Amino acid sequence: IGGRLVVTEGNFYFAASPVISKDRVEILGKGHSTTFNMANNANVDMFTVTGMYVRIAHARLLGNKASQTTGSGISAGGDRLYLEDLEVDSFKVNAVKCPSAAGNHRGYARYCVFSNSGSTAVDIDEDDWVFDFCEASSNAGYGFDLNATNISLNHCGSDTNSWSGVYLGANAASCRIKGGVYNDNQQHGIVIAQRANSRHVIDGAWVMDNSVQTVNTFDG
Repeated sequence: IGGRLVVTEGNFYFAASPVISKDRVEILGKGHSTTFNMANNANVDMFTVTGMYVRIAHARLLGNKASQTTGSGISAGGDRLYLEDLEVDSFKVNAVKCPSAAGNHRGYARYCVFSNSGSTAVDIDEDDWVFDFCEASSNAGYGFDLNATNISLNHCGSDTNSWSGVYLGANAASCRIKGGVYNDNQQHGIVIAQRANSRHVIDGAWVMDNSVQTVNTFDG
């Protein structure tokens, strides 16, 4: 079980989606000079993770969305996925997605940039995710679409997205947004959907210069 793959500098092309089903696997680049690219017409997710304690770090993931009909950067289906120092750019659908499924599918991301997705950048439907110092910019949907319990954005940012910077959906509860800047989005900075008895904490976030300001949003 497990193992570490260290990838050197250079460009590497994906025509199919590797499934990381083993636990405690690490895929480590050498910084943004290690670039993973989707091949033309691959039409798959770049990484599909079903194992536990998987770590993907220190690399660029480029989706080549103009030559795809579908596909996301990382499909999170295991528990305790760890993402660090990644630039996840130009995927046809999402940069990172975690669909609702049975079992625990927790995750942690820090120092990641999610940009130019063809839809929402970060789409989370499972509980207990944490994002530290992450940025979602210039995506065709939301920056962060959070639809589960106990999700945290700490000192993150979300700007120039076609929809809102952060969407706390109808299934979101007990989420926390601490610090960060949410600005210049074409809808809201942060929008909270209606849900009975939901409680969220927003502390010290700068929310400004977004295009729409209505009830249940935080816009300056």
